[in-house]
Amino acid sequence: MGDVLRVGDYVVVRDPRRLKLETRDDWRYYRDGDRAYRVDRDTRKVLAVIELINAFTN
Repeated sequence: MGDVLRVGDYVVVRDPRRLKLETRDDWRYYRDGDRAYRVDRDTRKVLAVIELINAFTN
């Protein structure tokens, strides 16, 4: 957390609600395999790393 994400290396999550991820206007989500990264929209700093298996079981 706190690192700046190089967004070109990750897939944009276009519909976070489908993965049951919390949404806010100033957040973006990116995916890499079975992990999602919650990222600040402006700074691109990683706010949280989420294991996607948890998103489907909660």
